[in-house]
Amino acid sequence: MNALISIFCGLAAWAIPGIAVLSGKRRMTACAASGWLCAAALYLQIRFYETEVILERWADLMDICHGETIAATVMIVVALAFNLFAWVMPRQGGEHR
Repeated sequence: MNALISIFCGLAAWAIPGIAVLSGKRRMTACAASGWLCAAALYLQIRFYETEVILERWADLMDICHGETIAATVMIVVALAFNLFAWVMPRQGGEHR
């Protein structure tokens, strides 16, 4: 269940800055929420690993370790790019932030 919730947190972390840019409101709040959702997604993945260790599923851990590292890196890089875009993008009136 942690893995599924983690996926939803990661997707929401990507969607929130885009929605903030389109609506033009509360971009800094959206960037903060996106960061917290990234952190929550990574935390839930760590909890998933903890469960695998407790259950002593070493083969499962070895199978998913490399892919999970790549997925976490992609999630963080894309979320940072979206947040920077939302932060830097000028508002419709021409003012920043």
